[in-house]
Amino acid sequence: MKRIAVIGAGATGLTLAYLLGKDHHIDIYESSHVGGLAGCVDIQGTPIERFYHHFFTSDNVLLELFDELGLTNCLNMSTTSMGFYMDGDFHRFSTPLDILGFSPLGLKDKLLFGITTLYLIAKREWKDLESVTCSQFFRSWHASSVFERIWEPLIKAKFGKASQITPMSWLWGRISARGRSRSGTKEKLIYPIGSFNVLFDKMLEVVGKDRLVNRKVDEIKAADGGLLVNGKLYDKVVFTGSSHEFLDIIDPSSDDYLTGLSHIDYQGVVVCLFELKKRAGDYYWLNVVDERMKLSGVIEHTHMLDPEHYGGRHILYAFNYVHQDDPFFALPDAEIIGIYEKDIKLLYPHVTCSDILGARVFKSPYANAIYTLSYSEQMPSFRAHVGGLYFCNICQIYPEDRNVSNSVSLAKKCAKEMLSDIKGGSPI
Repeated sequence: MKRIAVIGAGATGLTLAYLLGKDHHIDIYESSHVGGLAGCVDIQGTPIERFYHHFFTSDNVLLELFDELGLTNCLNMSTTSMGFYMDGDFHRFSTPLDILGFSPLGLKDKLLFGITTLYLIAKREWKDLESVTCSQFFRSWHASSVFERIWEPLIKAKFGKASQITPMSWLWGRISARGRSRSGTKEKLIYPIGSFNVLFDKMLEVVGKDRLVNRKVDEIKAADGGLLVNGKLYDKVVFTGSSHEFLDIIDPSSDDYLTGLSHIDYQGVVVCLFELKKRAGDYYWLNVVDERMKLSGVIEHTHMLDPEHYGGRHILYAFNYVHQDDPFFALPDAEIIGIYEKDIKLLYPHVTCSDILGARVFKSPYANAIYTLSYSEQMPSFRAHVGGLYFCNICQIYPEDRNVSNSVSLAKKCAKEMLSDIKGGSPI
């Protein structure tokens, strides 16, 4: 039995602890809250994620984990709707009929949108897409106006300045996953009643709640017989935070592995969680393309789960992805609430000040890794530069997007590699 330290109690870290803890002694280090980006706060006695979450019917790895832990009875499946707010109006964008009636695109562009989307859903290989930008891909299909009206605003909202170099492989990962989650012409999403805390609490219970160390890791050092984490000796250590945080706590060196990590950047996110007296709009997910507004999207969570779970309150997330160096990221919470509140009232004039029962701001500087062209050639391996040390982070989910299901899949791959090394006696 090996002594293993898992640093970070997000979805990735908890899954690693659960898998590795079946045969080994585990300590989980977490300086903040369990769940990472899917960590929760309380609304009227019910936990809900700080940052909006759901998963797809095609996320088999996550569905299997819920089943293995005996938690499938808590899963709620909903048919959801998506829309755009652009040109000063709302536009449905959920079904083929919605797209046919989508006035911002002409008939030719609607056909091109449908053809390119079906192509990407059917495509199983992505490697040939990572050397071209999203713009170049659509240009090659003579669908530049489709890109400019639909995809470019969304990619800019997600990656900001880096959107110009976003590889088409990333968009493939998004479209492919959503396409596989459809039942007929409608998209179905899954959300656990009681939040993702249900999953995290169960994994922590299996590992042992006494194995959670509520302490910040200040240092990881190589030592005789293993690795020291805050002075405690382990045989193996796996770090699940960002590459920036990893570099902050290890001994600096000129190692190529660390140099590669230093080149990885992340996009942050600023979310405001609103509690409302009434429903704001008609969509679960609304993409906002309007230069008057700071928010880039709205998720009305209670389209997916009834407000009765939150004491009758309607839950709405307003969000904007920005780099942590952006001035907006540094604004005080009260100022951010004021900006988002103004945008919400512009979108939904029937929502008044008296309808807003609460608002909380949450920020993460590491919401998504910023992918560059041919990213797979730069993506770090799980095995780090020191024997027994591993790195497992959302920057290795590529070409998929960051979500709980992909974090679980990533953890399974890393755990398999670590267990293989333990079994084979590998020094790394």
